[in-house]
Amino acid sequence: MNDSPAPPLIAFGLTIALSFLVGLGLREYYIEQGRAKYFGSVRTYVFIGMMGFALFQLPQQSLPYLVGLAALSLFLLTYYRQKLDEGSPGLIGVLTALLTYLVGPLALTNPPWFPILFSVSILFVLSAKQRIRLLSERINQREVVTLAIFLTLAGVILPLLPREELAPFLPITPHNIWMAVVVSTAISYLSYGLQTFVWPRKGLLLAGLLGGFIRALRRR
Repeated sequence: MNDSPAPPLIAFGLTIALSFLVGLGLREYYIEQGRAKYFGSVRTYVFIGMMGFALFQLPQQSLPYLVGLAALSLFLLTYYRQKLDEGSPGLIGVLTALLTYLVGPLALTNPPWFPILFSVSILFVLSAKQRIRLLSERINQREVVTLAIFLTLAGVILPLLPREELAPFLPITPHNIWMAVVVSTAISYLSYGLQTFVWPRKGLLLAGLLGGFIRALRRR
């Protein structure tokens, strides 16, 4: 995979296209919510993306970009205060505008797949409101604690373990041992999540598929 940033011309075109898609996704979101008034139009988000791109290209890029961010934030704050006066405290439009302002710098400093992934994630969150709400209502405190423990095992303990072999006659490292624990825990947690939230009636089938996957890994 090519991890080098795209040339400026391609990055500019990518910024315009992704900003347009984000603006279109937000417009469809508001239409589904039955709201006649919302922040800006599809063109507004294209202009926001272009502004972030252009300001990031200027000399001393951080200063002009931060000034533009401050100006945009002040404008959005005024808009949000008006929404509060109207009894509509939602932040979706404000947050989406700020995220769109980031698309240009991301396109300039990262490989193309990253700003695309960033924008697609925004579109996914906008379009999956009902699913996210249902999922949050089904998750209980015990499952949150379990996820936190797993993230601690994988993201905190695993990187700290040494990668040196335990002994010349035992070519195993503490890192490898803990990696096996993390992998087995991840498969178990994934199976539980699929059975609970995706296919609650296909637990036996999922268990069989994951068991076959683990057996294939052991053969390697």
